[in-house]
Order: sequence, then C-alpha cells, then structure tokens
Amino acid sequence: MTWIIFLLELCAICAITAGVTLLINFLEHRGEKTRLKPDHAQELNKKRLDKALKALNTQALWEKDHDDLVARFDYQSGHFRVRLEKDSVCIRLFFFYFFDTPVSYLEPVRSLCNQCNLNAESCRIVYTVNEKTGKVDLHIIDALTLHDDDATDNLRKELSNIFYWQALFVQQYSELKPSTKHTSNHDVEKLGAEWQHELFLIREQEMMHQSEGPNWHEQEGSEFSLGHLLTAVLGLSSLQPVSLDICRGDQVEHHDSADEILSYPIHQSVIKDGKVSNSSAMLRLSFVNPAEPSIRQQLIIDVEDEGQSTDTIYYRVTLCLIPTPLTPDLPVESNDHQKVATSLLLGYDLKGKKNIQEKFNYIWKEAMAKQQKGSTDQLDKDEKLLLYLQSPQLRQLLFESKDLINEKRYYEAIRRLEPVYQELAKASGDMAPQELDNYFEVSYYLGTCYTCLGRYKEGIYYLQPLISTRRINYTEMYINCLVNSHDGNAMRFIDRLLSEIVPPMVNRDGDDEENYIEEQQSEKTFISFLKRRKAYLLVEMKDYDAAEKLLKQMLDEPDSSDFALQELAYIQKNKGK
Repeated sequence: MTWIIFLLELCAICAITAGVTLLINFLEHRGEKTRLKPDHAQELNKKRLDKALKALNTQALWEKDHDDLVARFDYQSGHFRVRLEKDSVCIRLFFFYFFDTPVSYLEPVRSLCNQCNLNAESCRIVYTVNEKTGKVDLHIIDALTLHDDDATDNLRKELSNIFYWQALFVQQYSELKPSTKHTSNHDVEKLGAEWQHELFLIREQEMMHQSEGPNWHEQEGSEFSLGHLLTAVLGLSSLQPVSLDICRGDQVEHHDSADEILSYPIHQSVIKDGKVSNSSAMLRLSFVNPAEPSIRQQLIIDVEDEGQSTDTIYYRVTLCLIPTPLTPDLPVESNDHQKVATSLLLGYDLKGKKNIQEKFNYIWKEAMAKQQKGSTDQLDKDEKLLLYLQSPQLRQLLFESKDLINEKRYYEAIRRLEPVYQELAKASGDMAPQELDNYFEVSYYLGTCYTCLGRYKEGIYYLQPLISTRRINYTEMYINCLVNSHDGNAMRFIDRLLSEIVPPMVNRDGDDEENYIEEQQSEKTFISFLKRRKAYLLVEMKDYDAAEKLLKQMLDEPDSSDFALQELAYIQKNKGK
C-alpha cells in the first residue's frame, strides 16, 4: 500500500514538472514572438530572414559591417539591402536608387517625399543629391519585425508595400514634372502655398464667363435655395414639388414638404459648418407643372466640390431635366419633351459682409448728416434713394445690389433688388416725382441685370415702362434688350427714335438743360448708338446692302468707326461665302 502511494505521488510530481516545463516553453515562445531578447535578436532575425527569402525563391548574400550584419538580395527585379543591427529586434530594409531626376527638380521631389511619408504606414522615401552627376537619387527605407510563424508573409507584404510607393511616386512625379519644367521656380511647396490664390482666380474667371451668369456667390444668411436656383437657371418658377431625395454616398435624405424643398439651401448638399462635408451629392426632384398637373416630371441635380480658396468654397451644380415621355397629347416639339441641361459654378463665401456693412454705414451716415444740415441739394442719387427707403433692410439690400452690379454679379443683385422693387411698386400710384425717380431707378437696375444675363423677357418687363422718362441710359438699355432678343419691334423702335429725337433727350439728372454744348454732345452720342444698333440688326437680317450703306456713313464718326470697320469686314467675309 505504501509503495502504491509512493508511485502515485511520484507520477503526480512528474506530471506537474512536465506541465510546468511545457508552460515555460510556451511562454518563452510567446514572449519571443512579441519581444526578442536584444542579445539574441540579430542571430534569430538572420535565420528567419534566410528562411523567408528561400520561400520567396531568392537568397541573401551576407557580410559583416563592424557589429552589424548586412545582406543583399534581389526580388522581382528590385535590388534590396538589409541591415541587422546588434542589440536591435528590428530589421532595416532598404531599396536604394529606385529613381533619379535632375537636381533642378529638387523642390518637386522634396514635396512628393513629404506627401508620401505623411500617408505611408512604415515606408519612408528619402532623397540624396549627387553633386558630381547633378542628379537627385530616391530611396525607400523600411523597418519591420519577423516572427517564426509569419516571417514570409510579413516580408512579402513589406516588399509589396515598397513597390507600391515606388510606382506611386514615379506616377505622381511624371504628372507633376510637365507643369514645372518650363518654369525657373520648381518649388512646389511654395507653389502649393499660392494655389489657393490661383484657384480663386480660375474659379472667378469661369464664373464670369459661364452662360447662366457671370458670378454666383452666397454667404451665410443669404444662401441660394433650390427654388431660386430653378427659377433663375431653368425658369421653373411655378412648379409644385412632390419629393426631393438627396444622396450622399450610401446615405439618402428624403423631403416631401413643398416649402422645405423650395427653401432647401443647395450648398448644404456638400458643405456643412463652413467645410466640405461631401465631395459630391446627387439630388432627384419630382415635381408637377401646373400647366400639366397629371404629368410628374423629374429633375436630376449633381453637386460637386470644386476646391476652396482662402475665402470661398466653390462647387458645381449640374441640372438635367428628364424629358417627359411622348403621349398622344404630348407631341415631339412640346417643351416638356425637350432635353434641358445646364451647369454652373457657385461660390460659398466663408467670410461675412463686414466690409460691405462698414461701407454702407458710412454712406448712410453721410446721407443722414446732409439731411439734418438741410444740404439735400448735395445728396447724390444713391444717398437720395437710401433716404427715401424707410426700411433699413431695404436700404441694405439696395446698397449691396449696387456693388454687385458693378462686379457683374447680376444674379445676386436681382435677389436683393426684387424685394426693394416690390415694396416701391405698392405705392407707385401715389408717388411724388422724386419718389417716382427712385422707383424708376430700381426698375432700371433690375432690367439691366436681366438684360446682361440674357433674360430678355424679364428685362423688357422692367425697362419698357421707363421709355416715357426719355432718359438716355434707360432707353439705351431697353434697345439693347430688344436687339439682343431679336425682337421684331427693335428696328421700328430705332427708326422712330432717329426721326423723333425732338426735343433732344436729356440725362436723368436734368443738368444738361443748363449746358447746350453737353446737350448736343449727348444727343450726338445717342444717335451714334442708335445707328450701331440698326446696323447690327441689318447684318443679322442679312440685308448686307443696306447695312453697308449705313456703315460707310459711320466710318467718319469717332464713336462708331471701329465698329463699322469690323462689321464691313464681316459682311465681306459672308459675301465671299
């Protein structure tokens, strides 16, 4: 019995000893994977690297460099070097001389190195300058650790990562080099600092020349709503919205309230809290035209981020009206079946209207001071109009519109002028002469904006009532509107004016009545304008004989000689055809 107990105790001791031994070996193996001992790391890393390279069908040539081990090996046409430092658990991997370029392109190289290093996980791209050859050499360095169970996979992953950054660097450099090779300054970091200003100029230039209007800017508190966009760009002023879906990536935002849809700020699809929240968004609007209440129409709106300058976020809006399917009641020539698509650039200004507000406050105080002193005869036309408008909001809108018109930002000016016009129109029936002048002035501003935008029907609406004032600037803008819209009444109206300028028209301030010379000059200038417009119409009508006769008479007129030469050359060119 005693022997049996002894044997059981001996077996238990052996089992415990074996378990402890296995546990120690396991912990040592686990600890070895995560944390090598520095005094054995170099030897173990060499064994693991040799094993991993053999699995990758290559081998390393080792040599001693003081206390470090250095190896060279080839992998997929790449020449690599490895350094195993004494007392270090990491392996340093080098890919030398993967690319070179003339030293004159050092700045683009430095910029690309910075960009790649900011995005790479462990790889770093560095450059060295070879003064003898005048070249900049590029290299990739990496650091990694190898473990017994995944050394091959880890090494293969790092080598693939190095090839990826090599290819990306070469591609980016190839795209960047042509734009800088003809410049004396290749400092891309400096050019990058100037990019915001260049972007501002490029975007503003595009806004100035896009067909829908020369400029679209908005600010916090005066954002462009979807309803205003549809009215201004597509003329859809009376539509009845049914639903609006806004898609940003895999997120869809739905609206079915008509008021919410029309008032939706279009910039919010890609901009939030003064920052670009999405690079693009797609909006789908379903609506009904009151003229065809039984037909539901669809409009697709694509919004894309177009970059940012210091003060403005630019974004592009492309609108595509899906044609209504043909039916027995809807012929092919119907407007509802026509393809309608347009695109325009908009700018969301990040800074407020502080400077404009300060300028307005100054002019307003000047006007008030002149009024209090009784010096109303010294008020200019803007100050008179500001004093007449009782509402501070209307005064502010009018003031802002004047600056916008001077900057050719007509759409924005219209948004501010229309409330002023509506307020004045309510009392236009009982206005005194001075008040009527203010009313006419606002109407003239609106007509000018619509004419410059090519919206001639709206321009005629605001300008036609002003003909009775017999003011030259009003009449010239009305004629421009008629001629540019190819209105059949334009020629008759011009001929009537040429035969009925008696008594001479006077400028709107009436000061020309006191100066006969200026009066005659003003009349002469206006007649030259009428002749130019008539000649233009004759050329458009291809009545070249009558146009030539009139243009030859205008060759001796200083205001019209250049125009006459150009039109005569155009006529000769078309006659030759």
